[in-house]
Amino acid sequence: MTEDTKRMWDVALAALTVLGACAAFILSLCQWRKGQEWQRAAKGRELVDALLESDDSDEETYAWDAMRMLDYQDEVKPFRTKPIAGRRHNVNREMIQKALKESESNTDELIYVRECFDELYFRLGQLQDAIDNDLVALEHVSCPVDYYIGVIAKDKDLKMHYEYMRDYHYERALKFLENFDDWKAARPAVGLPGISET
Repeated sequence: MTEDTKRMWDVALAALTVLGACAAFILSLCQWRKGQEWQRAAKGRELVDALLESDDSDEETYAWDAMRMLDYQDEVKPFRTKPIAGRRHNVNREMIQKALKESESNTDELIYVRECFDELYFRLGQLQDAIDNDLVALEHVSCPVDYYIGVIAKDKDLKMHYEYMRDYHYERALKFLENFDDWKAARPAVGLPGISET
């Protein structure tokens, strides 16, 4: 083997080594990105699980209860609260309106309803924070929230929910709602500005 042939083989082997290292780097980068996406999806599932958490055995308020109140507000058989001061209460549209509109919401059941909606709006804001910080993508946290945002958007009390979130500084929740077409279509129809317009 001549010296030139040996150098040519050395160069070829060095080039193959560099190409192999580049391929390994690209493959590991793709694997890392896929792992990051899985972690983001897992974080999204964790946040949605916290949103849907409910336990009737304690005195806590829950976002899931607020979502169920929205579902049952006009039903013949209304949503029943967990025991509050020893008894259960039926929650209907009128009770939700009183809890969110009146500053004198001082009965146990109205305080419970208001605190459930406070928890819901807080959790929606947390979802938006997670999206803003690239911890999750909207697709990771949109179900079943998209259904309930549609319920609020199609509700005759849309303005009440918007004003409550605005007045009590749930701006991140309002920003989260802007991710959904139902909300974006309904909000201007009732004369409400977008979050960037306030």
